[in-house]
Amino acid sequence: NGNLPKPPHFPKGEQDFDLEAIARIPPVEAPARFNVHRWSLHEDITLLKAVPVLGHMWAEIVSRLIKHRDRGHVRKRYQVLERRIKGTFKREKKGGGAVGACPMPKALSAVATAANGSKSSAGVKRTALAG
Repeated sequence: NGNLPKPPHFPKGEQDFDLEAIARIPPVEAPARFNVHRWSLHEDITLLKAVPVLGHMWAEIVSRLIKHRDRGHVRKRYQVLERRIKGTFKREKKGGGAVGACPMPKALSAVATAANGSKSSAGVKRTALAG
């Protein structure tokens, strides 16, 4: 349906985290080049897997999983991914066969699949999801 899983709410903060679920999400290594602004597919998938576990606690996501990004950048990237995934599913639902319409790019398909909990997105080459 295109909707991402609703992020959990943690009234007690870090005490309520599911540490086992967090441990299953591998952290992202910093890129080889210092000043890289592009988001990798691995970063996108990690972010989409982290939000259902850690919620909108961007500082926690940054400190545990995506250490080379600022929490504001992580929050904005999640918002972009959320819009893209919803838009992609809307187009597919409409039929998507209109003149000039193109099929869902493999990279966006991998991100959408990862967001919905499937593990089949490993090894997909990043081609169309430029951040």
